[in-house]
Amino acid sequence: MIYAKFKIDEDGCIHRDGGAANDNFSQSDAFGFKRVSIADVLSNPPEQQRYIWGGRIPVGELTLLAAHGGTGKSTFALQLAAHAATDTPFLGLQTGDSQ
Repeated sequence: MIYAKFKIDEDGCIHRDGGAANDNFSQSDAFGFKRVSIADVLSNPPEQQRYIWGGRIPVGELTLLAAHGGTGKSTFALQLAAHAATDTPFLGLQTGDSQ
């Protein structure tokens, strides 16, 4: 295994620890990440997360429904899908776009 240590100088350039000036990376290609200022992060909050069911299942994300066999996972999922499709509450929580 090869280990390398890196440090960031006052200009934000990344250097191999103890390396020469030609060992640094530019701002745009430092490990493949674009350099972003903290001011930009704080002034641009993330988009509001949407949920399919009462703040529990996010839209467009992978969700795992796990339990032992025969406990009703499929029935639960089918009932939730039917309620979400008709935009009616399921187990007392809103579904679909009515949230």
